[in-house]
Amino acid sequence: MAAQSNGNLISATVASVSRRWRVLLGGAVLVGLGWVGSAVWRVSQVPLRTHADFQITAAAVDTTPPPPWVRVDIREQAIERATLQGPLSVIDAQQAVARIAEAFRHEPWVRKVDKVELQPPNRARVELQWRRPLAVVAVESPAGVSLTPIDAESVRLPTAGLKDGELRRMPRITGVRGAPPTGEAWVDPQVNDAVSLINAMGDNWARLSLADIAPLGQPQIRGDLHYYQFEVITIGGTRIFWGAAPGVPTEEPAFAAKLATLQRFVSGNHVQLDGYNSPEIIDLRRGLDTTKRIAKKKDGKRTAQAETGSGDEVVK
Repeated sequence: MAAQSNGNLISATVASVSRRWRVLLGGAVLVGLGWVGSAVWRVSQVPLRTHADFQITAAAVDTTPPPPWVRVDIREQAIERATLQGPLSVIDAQQAVARIAEAFRHEPWVRKVDKVELQPPNRARVELQWRRPLAVVAVESPAGVSLTPIDAESVRLPTAGLKDGELRRMPRITGVRGAPPTGEAWVDPQVNDAVSLINAMGDNWARLSLADIAPLGQPQIRGDLHYYQFEVITIGGTRIFWGAAPGVPTEEPAFAAKLATLQRFVSGNHVQLDGYNSPEIIDLRRGLDTTKRIAKKKDGKRTAQAETGSGDEVVK
């Protein structure tokens, strides 16, 4: 009986080991087949990535329609930038979406990339938020003064496509030296505060015949607070001592109060800020103080070089 029992035990052990080996062998075969299949798929993708039918070109990219002031097609440059890392193929969908989004983010006219969507067979749809020129910065250099467009976030914009007359009619920030590369923001507080004031003015800038804005000398120091005061020049040559930019915590009247004071003065006295009969000075820093003009206004034509890709042109 003992011998028979031992024989049965040995047989059961052999059968168990055999089953385990069959399971392991079957798993190894499946893993091997999976690896081989994956390798075959990766190899098969190589020629597909570079095949013209799967390539995303600039002509195959649709964007949110550009606004009227953007008169250049940014797709060519963006897709060229996206393909610097290799072919841009719908086969690598996730990678293609990421590279297209990153490429368009570097375009100076683009404020934000909201969405990139691939569409069959090899097209892409890019939803964008566009930047809008708010003003120009009269950048001083040894070569002269150049007009450089800027948006409400102080980002330097391209001049390509913008007409000289458009640059001339924009609010002008003066007294600035140096400029960041196109597509990057100014870090100069004089520029940023001037942009804040122009932006807060909105349509009142044109209604009040305002033209230039410049910092008044050195920054004011009140304890830990450092800030600039600004003067605004009207088309008629009146100097408006505005003071601090909106939101700066000073003892001056708030922005809304200054604007209301100026509007009441203009309407109540029938003053034309684009004419020779306008005051010499209007000071709004402590309420309202005006100085009459005692001499004929000098020729106030503004001259600067408008940045262009083909050379310097004079804006008068």
